[in-house]
Formats: sequence, C-alpha cells, structure tokens
Amino acid sequence: MDLVSRLQEVLKRKEELEVRRNEILDQLSKLKPEKGSLEYKYVINKVGKRYYYWYLRKWENGKLRSIYIGHSIPHSLLKIIKDRKK
Repeated sequence: MDLVSRLQEVLKRKEELEVRRNEILDQLSKLKPEKGSLEYKYVINKVGKRYYYWYLRKWENGKLRSIYIGHSIPHSLLKIIKDRKK
C-alpha cells in the first residue's frame, strides 16, 4: 500500500468514528439520570406490624433525604436508574 491510500483509509475511519461519537453524544443528551439510591425499608405501625416501602435516598443541599416512593417502584424511576447506568 502506498502512503496516499493508507492516509485515505485513516481519514475515512476518522470520519466514521466522529459520526459514531456524535450519535453517542446525542443519545446521552436524551438521558435524564437521577442521583441517589433506592432503599427498601420497613415502618412499624402501632401494633408492631412491619410494612415495607421503597424510598429514594439522595443528597440535597448537604443533607441526606429519603423520598417516599411506595410499595412498588414506578417504571419511570426504573428508566431513570437505567439511564444513570448508561
């Protein structure tokens, strides 16, 4: 291979990588990650029975907050968690 053809291949590969990079950046811009972690904890009622609930724990303004979610995790929150992993 001569130098010119090798250089053309490298430039073509560079363009392909730039296109792929732009696709990835576009996908990342559409994600909406949520900081924090899910916690499954119980609450005891007056007669001593335990009830389990999901909470989202995250730091806000230097304090750790527990945000009540409920008995099950909503699909929208599961999507946000998957987005964060990406």
